[in-house]
Amino acid sequence: MSQELLSILTQQDGPFSEYTENDIKILEKAAEECAQIFQRSSSCVEGRNAQLSLRHHGIHKLSDRSLKAQTIVHNYYRRNRDGTTPAERFFEAKHIDLFEWLLEKMDYPARPQHRLRKAA
Repeated sequence: MSQELLSILTQQDGPFSEYTENDIKILEKAAEECAQIFQRSSSCVEGRNAQLSLRHHGIHKLSDRSLKAQTIVHNYYRRNRDGTTPAERFFEAKHIDLFEWLLEKMDYPARPQHRLRKAA
């Protein structure tokens, strides 16, 4: 199917017959880049949607906070076999560790108040 569609580019009387060979190569390269962008962006989302579907069957109602937290864990913590996260594959760049970032940003919980014992 791919070869059949690409053959339109080289037909003598086709819609691209007035284009130079260099112009056709530029078009092919642009089309390939567009296909790669779509493939990368959609594969990350499809994996996330499948996870949500599985979790939804058991919980049925996810709060907005829970949904956001699960999305962050999925995108920045879960690793593929090659050791990359969905965010790394989508942005094509490493990011800092999620839990190290959380430790830097969050305050430690306060110590519980000391309870006074009632005199007997």
